[in-house]
Amino acid sequence: MTRTNKADSVPSRMVRLQNCLINYQEQAQEINPLDVEALWQASQYEQMILERNRWRAWAANLEAKKEELQRRVGEVERRRVQEAEELEEENRELEEENREWRRRMEEVNEKSLYYFTNNFCIYFNFLCK
Repeated sequence: MTRTNKADSVPSRMVRLQNCLINYQEQAQEINPLDVEALWQASQYEQMILERNRWRAWAANLEAKKEELQRRVGEVERRRVQEAEELEEENRELEEENREWRRRMEEVNEKSLYYFTNNFCIYFNFLCK
């Protein structure tokens, strides 16, 4: 058992313990707000990172949609060009066929004119005899 001085009476020990407790609480208050601030800053940083990642994902999705739309527009343009070329080819073929039919009609008209003129002359000669 240790000896205690008279100065170490119960009331003086209580005062010393209270002072130690107050000192401890003051130290805890000084430390904890810094920890809370650091935690708050860390959570803010994490939120900023999450927000940045969300925006990057959104931008990547927009970029992917843009590329998909550009690809589809390219396909539509290629189909339009191909259809236009096919229509031009078909138009050339129809124009050629039309020219052929006109040429034949002219031949028929010439032959029929020749035939009727010849027959008219024959008929007229027959009448005149």
